[in-house]
Amino acid sequence: MCIYYKDGENLTYTGEEHIIPAGIGGMKKLPKGYVCDQFNNAISKLEQRFLRNSIFVMPRIFVGPGKRGSLSESKATKSKIQFIKNPDGHVPYSLGYTVLGKLTEIPTLLINTRDGSCSFSLDKKENTDPFAIVTDYITKCLSDGWLKIKTRDTSELPTDIILIGIKEHVEENYNCFVMRNPENTLGISVERIQAIANGINFENKKPEHFKYIPHVKDTVDFDIEYFRVYGKIAFSTLALLKGKDFVTASHFDKVRKWIACGGDNNFASMLNTPNTLQQSGLPIAQDAHSVLISRSGPMVIADVCLYNQFAVQILLSDTFSGQLSLDGFLCDWTGKKEYLWHEYLLKILPFGASVFHSCLTIGKSF
Repeated sequence: MCIYYKDGENLTYTGEEHIIPAGIGGMKKLPKGYVCDQFNNAISKLEQRFLRNSIFVMPRIFVGPGKRGSLSESKATKSKIQFIKNPDGHVPYSLGYTVLGKLTEIPTLLINTRDGSCSFSLDKKENTDPFAIVTDYITKCLSDGWLKIKTRDTSELPTDIILIGIKEHVEENYNCFVMRNPENTLGISVERIQAIANGINFENKKPEHFKYIPHVKDTVDFDIEYFRVYGKIAFSTLALLKGKDFVTASHFDKVRKWIACGGDNNFASMLNTPNTLQQSGLPIAQDAHSVLISRSGPMVIADVCLYNQFAVQILLSDTFSGQLSLDGFLCDWTGKKEYLWHEYLLKILPFGASVFHSCLTIGKSF
């Protein structure tokens, strides 16, 4: 039986589900047989959007972790391609990306569609020979079947300016990035970009080098569906702590259906005050993820806090009648350590969990 789909038809169980998403450093998984492949595949799409497009992209590109939770710089998380404004430079606009808090420009062609003039900008870190980068740019544009174009609009650009940047391995499925004002009506296609590339000629031009303080423009989205990812983290933690039979009870059917299928959010709310763990004053690793689960009357409530700052409270049940004591899970992804709460408390407190239970007052939003 799947803890999310229960007795759905034709369910398969070949994988294991992470408690905390691997993309933000989670390592521990539920045992095989807890979560079906069908749910895993469906929720993974929402998790990818949550990690790439929501506000969580900011701590990921500044502190990590990288792909599949890696701490290696070579696999560090990159931002989406960003619009860069340089009000003091000869090339006032360009494109780039951020990784581990550092901005890198990508090779970018600036075209003035009014007078046909153009200029080229690049990051000196990429190559010491700017003409080699321009040649590589042109070669890639002219390679049959190579261009995969993504176009974005921004009112930050003048109407007659278009930016075309070339860079692989930043955004999946794309290697050519076009930025323009929404009022610019020039059609962008592979054939148009190839024609532009054929006309690039910077012979006898002397490159200029300069430093500047970039102004970066980017956006994140907020989708109420992202709360379901918090709900999954809370519910998977409960399954880890109490087992499959416990969480497949009817007490949890309402939140189970919401996590699996969506619908009205009657289960999640942002915590505008410090979460329970922060209020406790216990030493917690910087940027750690934590889940605390408690009971108040018929309610089972989870405080889920990611990066030690983004806290959401999840109502797991409002009809619970069994036994449940305060418990939880901690992911110190920077130290590659994960703990059940009693393990962590025995590690940091001389008197263990009894001290923890006596010093906390669990706040409820519901």
